[in-house]
Amino acid sequence: MALRLTCYIKEDDWDGSQEFTIPHEIREIIGTEAQKLYPSFVEAEGEELENKADAFAAALLMEWVSFKADMISSGLDPLFLHEKYHKSYIAIISRMATILCGKGGFPFWGSVLQEQTNREKDCFIAGCFHRSPKYLPKVRYAIPNFIFPKRGQLVPISGNLATCFEQHNPILIRRLTGLDFWNKYCLSVIIRPVIWANRVAKIIIIAIPEAYLPRLRPQLQIVSPTYIEESFQFI
Repeated sequence: MALRLTCYIKEDDWDGSQEFTIPHEIREIIGTEAQKLYPSFVEAEGEELENKADAFAAALLMEWVSFKADMISSGLDPLFLHEKYHKSYIAIISRMATILCGKGGFPFWGSVLQEQTNREKDCFIAGCFHRSPKYLPKVRYAIPNFIFPKRGQLVPISGNLATCFEQHNPILIRRLTGLDFWNKYCLSVIIRPVIWANRVAKIIIIAIPEAYLPRLRPQLQIVSPTYIEESFQFI
């Protein structure tokens, strides 16, 4: 008996987003149908399922070797990668996180904040949250998993995000502290605004361990961000 499945996409989405949405939905359908065929198969749920579908779609659309080379040479620049590969920012952040799980990788957190269609005043909505590696020892980098907004969460545009939003300029937090008792595992965070029709349509947040800050140098040389030396548990 043939199985007929339907996948819906938004007609007014740009083609890079549609290309990502189709394999994303197919991955979710595969998981659902696998559960029906194999009752012992345990599928992820909620945000974990969405992240798996993101990673599946991004892997189909962007080849590992060339993407990794461009990612490293650009200083982990999501806007550059978006322009070069013509894929959604969620796809780009997901692929970055997956590749940094591999050999030679390092801890990475990335989130895409988006305008709402019927926008609540001074709030964006988190389109995704990806991290690498997925499983970390509890005593290392545990707090960022709670600091970063989860998919679908409303995010007030305040503090450093407000500065980025109002100035249309990137922000670099050199040292994000308060992530462990001894401040041994601090992060460096870059906040990038995405300008469309003369307004900030998206905000991309990327964080890596402070020791890896030099990896961002190619990106920082191009965008000339506003520097904030230190912030305590607050992006």
